[in-house]
Amino acid sequence: MSVIKGNTDHLSSVGRILDPPIIARFIRIRVKTYTGYPSLRVELYGCTSGFPTPKPPVCLEALGMQNEKIPDSAIMASTEYGAAYKAINGRLHFMSMPGRVPAWLAKTNDVNQYLQVNFGDWRKVTRVAIQGRADSDQWVKSFSLSYGYDPVFFEDYKEDGAKKDSHHRRLSAQILSEWKKEKFLTPP
Repeated sequence: MSVIKGNTDHLSSVGRILDPPIIARFIRIRVKTYTGYPSLRVELYGCTSGFPTPKPPVCLEALGMQNEKIPDSAIMASTEYGAAYKAINGRLHFMSMPGRVPAWLAKTNDVNQYLQVNFGDWRKVTRVAIQGRADSDQWVKSFSLSYGYDPVFFEDYKEDGAKKDSHHRRLSAQILSEWKKEKFLTPP
């Protein structure tokens, strides 16, 4: 499995290109290292149809975490710290609301925690962006992805078919700059 570098703080968005992309109905973000408690907000980018291996920058649309096209019922987590820390708070750029903190927060403080998204139908996932908890020093420093066709059987995501540490794979400043210009990583 590839370990992907996450955040270095709780406020910034960090984006990663998935090469090769993932084609799946479910995706699971598995916490590997974290600060404070495992806590994150996420958006997944890709396309919903017509994906016979397009080359970037094709297939970059947000798949629905931030804009809520993915319904709350399709988001779950291994554990939730409490009613105010639910998996549904794990949407990129989600901000505090009465009774809800701005991120999912795991109840169990260990590396076996995950946030899972059910797309309902097949999706090709080409990028992932994460953030930490907006109001506290809690964020995921590294994570892995697993995916599948049902909520039971998952396969670990591997870049180019091999296990790779995310420290070996980073976005160039130019690509990150282009993402920000396209408002992929900026708040609505």
